[in-house]
Amino acid sequence: MSEDFRNFPTYNQAIKGIEKLKNIEWPIFENFKQTEDYVKAIEDIIFQEFEIIPSALQFFKPDKFNLSIFRARETSTFKNIDLISEHSYPPLNITSFGRCNFPENPVFYGSDHPITCLLEIIRESDYKEKEFCLTKWEILKSDTPVAIQPFFHSGLPKENGFSAIKEMETLKLDETFENKLDLDKKAGLLKLLDFFRTTFITDAKHKLSAAIAYNFLYAKHNLRTDILMYPSIYTQLTGMNMAISPNFVDNQMQLKRLYKIKITDINKQDKKYKLSIGEYAYVEKNVIMWNTFKKNDKQFEKFFSLDLKSYLNLS
Repeated sequence: MSEDFRNFPTYNQAIKGIEKLKNIEWPIFENFKQTEDYVKAIEDIIFQEFEIIPSALQFFKPDKFNLSIFRARETSTFKNIDLISEHSYPPLNITSFGRCNFPENPVFYGSDHPITCLLEIIRESDYKEKEFCLTKWEILKSDTPVAIQPFFHSGLPKENGFSAIKEMETLKLDETFENKLDLDKKAGLLKLLDFFRTTFITDAKHKLSAAIAYNFLYAKHNLRTDILMYPSIYTQLTGMNMAISPNFVDNQMQLKRLYKIKITDINKQDKKYKLSIGEYAYVEKNVIMWNTFKKNDKQFEKFFSLDLKSYLNLS
């Protein structure tokens, strides 16, 4: 964020500017030839009310950022399920418009919980006749910090493991600005951050969210976001989603294990899910090694304990 505090809105300025942005008819992406032109058009509208798009970028060493990353995909959509690249972000030529990306600008969508990423894939569709491939990924050990952009808006439920981080944000602002930001502008900045974060997950057409995500994940400087995190609406905000930079995936992430899963029942009210696993796999010398699940399978029990035991009960 800029250190020129004159650019920061007061609380009342933030309220007024946000009300104007709420009533904006955002541009249509298809009317632009270049992604950068669309993003600039979005930024120009925001800059009419505010001189900044606030960032809360944080840096963590990989060994301190103990986060599980899961990704899921319906198995019938694979052309070659034995290719590691098929389990990662999509190729440019088939990348469509998403909450965090534009066509030909892919991101790796993942979640911190296996149920969260499965619910994100299922959404409102019929799941009982479908099989999904759930993958577990890890961040490689490195001295290079991971750049995290948290999009945790106010009102996160306590069941969300990241709610405590959101509550500490005011203290982080004081630390960032060495207690030089007055209370009025601190309140204005927090209000603006919360507007962008709330809009990020409520923007059904992704007009604003994709532009904001592009601004962070495809930035032209070396403070580019590696992982953008935001709550999942399909878990009532208790689970966390991630949009991850393709370069970060290629350089600092590794596919570890895979599970072919069927969901037999979902009880959203009680948050209970019945699953069955047919096959599982691990990666050995760059080969995905598939195994059929059997009772008393010690290898499966080891992998299940490492990856899923703390999250799931199998039917």
